[in-house]
Amino acid sequence: MAIQTVNQETEEQNLNLHAACRDAAEHGFSRSLTLYPHEVQKVAARLRGVVAISALMTADTVQFDIGDWLRGGLSEAVRALAEDAMGILEEADHKARQKEMKVAA
Repeated sequence: MAIQTVNQETEEQNLNLHAACRDAAEHGFSRSLTLYPHEVQKVAARLRGVVAISALMTADTVQFDIGDWLRGGLSEAVRALAEDAMGILEEADHKARQKEMKVAA
C-alpha cells in the first residue's frame, strides 16, 4: 500500500505535457500582439539563455559532468527565464485585450 501511495504521488508531480498544452491553448493568445523592440529583445535574451543552458545540460556526459547541484541550478534558471519571457508576452496580451475592449466600447 505504501509503494502504491508513493507511485501515485510521483505521478501527480510529473509534468503532464498534454494537459499543459491543452491549458495553454484554452488560455492562450487569441489576438495579434504588437511588441515594442525592447520587449522583443527581452524575450530573445531569455530564450538565448534557455538555449545556452539546454546545451550545457545535454552536454552532461562522462567527460563533462556538471553535477547534481549545478544541474539543479540550471534547471531553476531555465524555469525562471521561461516564466519571465511568458510574463512579457502575457503583459502584451493584456494590453492588446484592453485596447480591443476600448475599441469595442
